[in-house]
Amino acid sequence: MSVVKPTLPSHHGLVNNHFETFTSAYAFLERNNGKQFLTTGNQAPFFAIPAIAKKGLHKGQRVIRYFNSQGSERARAYEDCWGHKTNCNRTYIDCYTKAIQP
Repeated sequence: MSVVKPTLPSHHGLVNNHFETFTSAYAFLERNNGKQFLTTGNQAPFFAIPAIAKKGLHKGQRVIRYFNSQGSERARAYEDCWGHKTNCNRTYIDCYTKAIQP
């Protein structure tokens, strides 16, 4: 069953993530690269990969990329997105950001 969420604006709402800052989450993922997590919604497995953006408005900035277990990128979070339900592109990221924890 697929859940259709309403489209929300960029950086909408606030989320209480386990890691309070993007920097602390990024550092944790650097030390635990390849660790699998489960989304907070339907418990779908995913990987969170720390990277540097290679193009676009965020070129050169740190980014956390979220991939499903088949290797498809599902979302991205930049530092200015951290702590919000949606990212710069209005994609829901809270199901990923809240799930990142030791």
